[in-house]
Amino acid sequence: MHGEHAGEKLITKAVQPAMLALAVDPDNPKMLYAAFEDNQLGSFQISIDSEKTWAASAPLLAGTHRLLVDPTPGAKDRKICAIGKSSVVARVYGQWLKVPLPAGVSELSSVAAGFSSNRPATLYLVAGRALLISSDSGNSWRKSSLPGNPEVRAIAARPDHPEIAHVSYRGLKYSSESGATRYLGVARPEDGGATWTLVRKESVSDHKAFGDNWIGEYFGSDYALGFSEARMGARAGCRPPPACLTPDSTQRTG
Repeated sequence: MHGEHAGEKLITKAVQPAMLALAVDPDNPKMLYAAFEDNQLGSFQISIDSEKTWAASAPLLAGTHRLLVDPTPGAKDRKICAIGKSSVVARVYGQWLKVPLPAGVSELSSVAAGFSSNRPATLYLVAGRALLISSDSGNSWRKSSLPGNPEVRAIAARPDHPEIAHVSYRGLKYSSESGATRYLGVARPEDGGATWTLVRKESVSDHKAFGDNWIGEYFGSDYALGFSEARMGARAGCRPPPACLTPDSTQRTG
């Protein structure tokens, strides 16, 4: 890299096998986990030398595009969830198992997972307008909903605190003497999704552009950070204060 900008390399043909997802081991930055696909055949591979070499570990379903890794310090055989457009496959105690999805769910809009060293993973799914939660690694599911039942767009979970998550929503309707107003924002539970708090609620008409100091202003307290409009992705950090980044447009949560 020369100067302040990274160099560019033009690739004119598809690289095979294609890497579709990548994750870094929380304890060892030289250890990488990746989902590859070659001629519609997926595989999970591990590198212990910062991507110099890869070793195939297990087959994966084609279309895997995200890896969620248990951040528990010192874990010898980490739990890993491999997420596809219509599938979740989990590595538990070294064995890969297909997670049964809730009845009627055929496509996943957003998936998040929180892990614990002494109990099964908590999984959060957004499928269409439905928000579904499993506290036992997908063996059973329950429906959940936000106050006012708005449309849920994306979800993120604290990887090391499965009871904490953030969802971005839109279409929350409130009626008043001046008429009906629709809101968007971010909601958060701290009990695994039994109850939700609207930590950010903003109407489209109230939306304001950020100034130059928006990062300092919005990272200064124990609030999530998000973005407005149709937020299609979310990420939650491991360390406090719990932060949630949801790309596209501009909004914080508070």
